[in-house]
Amino acid sequence: MLKTDFEITIIIKSIFRNTQMKKTLLSIFFIVFFISFVHAQIAVSGDYRSAGSGNWSAAATWQVRDGLGNWTTPLTAPTSTNNVYIQAGHSVSVDVAAVCNDLHLNTGGVLAIGPNSVSVNGK
Repeated sequence: MLKTDFEITIIIKSIFRNTQMKKTLLSIFFIVFFISFVHAQIAVSGDYRSAGSGNWSAAATWQVRDGLGNWTTPLTAPTSTNNVYIQAGHSVSVDVAAVCNDLHLNTGGVLAIGPNSVSVNGK
């Protein structure tokens, strides 16, 4: 049976009158928000981040996260399977047709594309 807008409003108001219900709903909201925020920001093994300003194709522009959680100098530039983070204060110039999985630009980070392209497979 369909409820009218008035009936739905009454139901919602009765839920939020209950203080314990408010606390529970707020707790659930903050837990979901926190998990979403943390999940979106955690670098994993194989992720690349800028080590400084430079060209996309130069391995020296990057650091890669190893299996132990350390950032090390990679042998190559990022590929289609790598998540890429451009750090604040760094400017990365795209000097080749670049590709990555996810691309994250921190506030103050610059990705100078110019005549080339960047293909992002994820977000």
